[in-house]
Amino acid sequence: MATTNWQNAKQLEKLAPRSHRATQRLVMAAADLKKNRGKTGLFGANKGVRSEMEFHDKLRELIYSVREDARSGIFEGDDLYNNVCSFIGAFCKVYPNWGDAYQELHNQLLANPAYGRDLIDRLK
Repeated sequence: MATTNWQNAKQLEKLAPRSHRATQRLVMAAADLKKNRGKTGLFGANKGVRSEMEFHDKLRELIYSVREDARSGIFEGDDLYNNVCSFIGAFCKVYPNWGDAYQELHNQLLANPAYGRDLIDRLK
C-alpha cells in the first residue's frame, strides 16, 4: 500500500497553500460523491444530488485558489483546466491514499476533457 511522503506534502503545501487546502476539500467531496451516488436518505432526500452540489462547490473553490496561486508563477501557462488538472495530479502523487476519490475526479475531469473544460468554465 502506498503511503504519503510527508516531505513532499510540506513542499506542495508551501508552494501553493490555497490550492493545497482546496484540493484536500475537493478530494473529500469526491469521495462522498462516489459513495453517495444514487442513494437516498431515510426521508427520501437524494444524497447523490447533495454530494454533487458539494463537489461543485469545492471544485469552484479550487478554481479560485489555483487562480490566486497562479499569480505567484507556480503554473506554466494560463490554461485554467490544465493548471487545475496538473495540481490535482501532483496532489495525487503526494497523497496516494484516496483511490476512490481520485477515480471520481478522473471521471469528472479527465475521462472526457471536453466535459471537464466545460465544467470548469461553468464554475469559474
